Amino acid sequence: MPWQFFYTAVWQQAIHGQCAGEYWTYWEAGKGYNLNERAKSFDAMSQAARDLKRYAVGVTALANTKPKVAVLLSSAALSWAPKEHVYAETQAYKALNLSGIPVGFMTEEMLADKALSRYQLLVVPQAVHISKAMNNAINDFMAKGNTVVIVGDKPSADEYNKPILFDSRAIYWPDLKPVPQESASFDAAHPGSISPEDTNVKKLQVRLDSLLHQKGLHAPVQVTMDGKLPFGIEWRSVVVGGKRLVNICNYTNKPRMLSVSVDGRSFKGTNILDSSAVNGNIKLAPMQVMLLRDN
Repeated sequence: MPWQFFYTAVWQQAIHGQCAGEYWTYWEAGKGYNLNERAKSFDAMSQAARDLKRYAVGVTALANTKPKVAVLLSSAALSWAPKEHVYAETQAYKALNLSGIPVGFMTEEMLADKALSRYQLLVVPQAVHISKAMNNAINDFMAKGNTVVIVGDKPSADEYNKPILFDSRAIYWPDLKPVPQESASFDAAHPGSISPEDTNVKKLQVRLDSLLHQKGLHAPVQVTMDGKLPFGIEWRSVVVGGKRLVNICNYTNKPRMLSVSVDGRSFKGTNILDSSAVNGNIKLAPMQVMLLRDN
């Protein structure tokens, strides 16, 4: 694994509001794989820690941006069909996460805190079983004008396998029902490899992005490749002190030429991680991150 990837791992964890407390490897010593045998890997993590400290205000603002879109993670579905539900939930999260917006999660346990009211769009991924309380909450959620998207089979039974009546106003995408299988992610470290789940996630990403635009929930910053929504590129944006920050990462195994715009206008500013100028277009190497700030 290239040493630069360690920088990206540490940096992106912070963007997602996480913090790594320990790094370890399990390969046989003496083969050059373990971290204590790779000084450049330690140096990359130290660089990431330094840069995170320098830009802590912006990174914290990115991590704390409140999502308006959530994915359902149902305890009832996990009890009755865990593999199918988790696989679909993972694909839905990936598809949304590649659309330039922060993504939240909703569980039955969060209903007591009225957490569903935080969101305007809920994705229900292959959850045939949901609790009666969740079903009632979702029906009320739609009655207030919010949007629900069903990916795969729609909910039809409660946690005790008793029939429920799910609101017909939900958007139903049965054709995007994923089939559980073992697969890699975007395989940035393995040139030429293709994840078997990519096709379905790509379709879901494009359809969800279109829906986000219809509902006015799309990202204010748009990133395109050859005029289209790119796959495997994650970006988030926030305004701090009157300046817009855009964090962007290439999870694919190929360099990508990307166009960045804000409300239809080319993004002009600086990649503050290396002080290079940005005028609408950027080139991202595999697993490279940039933190852009407008002029």
